[in-house]
Amino acid sequence: MKNTFFFTTVLVVAALSWGTPAPQADASFPPEADKDASPWFSGISVGHAFGTKAAGGNLRHDFILFNPHVGRALPVHGGRSSNAAKWFLIGEGQLVRRHQPGSGWILGAAPLLRRELNINSPWTPFLEGGIGVNWTNIGHPDLSGRLQFSPQGGTGFHYPVAQSWALSGQYRFIHYSNGGNSHPNAGINVHCILLGISRFH
Repeated sequence: MKNTFFFTTVLVVAALSWGTPAPQADASFPPEADKDASPWFSGISVGHAFGTKAAGGNLRHDFILFNPHVGRALPVHGGRSSNAAKWFLIGEGQLVRRHQPGSGWILGAAPLLRRELNINSPWTPFLEGGIGVNWTNIGHPDLSGRLQFSPQGGTGFHYPVAQSWALSGQYRFIHYSNGGNSHPNAGINVHCILLGISRFH
């Protein structure tokens, strides 16, 4: 649905524009990972998506998600402290299996922008959002056409568990629709819970 697509995109941008907290001691990444040197990281997240009809759509769609990712910390400029909030650019693959109602697939990729907030704790919260491009064989009554777009955003945390390794937990809202290119286009909306692991290089 076009209104939901627009509203979700605006929420993602607004969340990522939220004010930067004051610099604090950096206890998030393992000390071996030099964030100011723009380290790379890679990993995978798996989880479940719970469908909702509250934001449009005719059916409730439940998914299993399998999301490999690779990312890079963005350089800090202007003499800002290395303990300030950090930005990361992430490329995420999205393999999605629908199991209710019936079976179906969504395959795609999404560039994501993540903002990590330092809170002087090993538990490091973050906000992230982006817009994915997807292929799907899920059709009527909520989608039409194979090409779909997926504005998405959410929050989460990561916690270091070993040298250069961290676990993560996330909540994410995703809206799937074709942006009004064809009809029906009621859209699919899901609340996602993801657990993941990442290695920092």
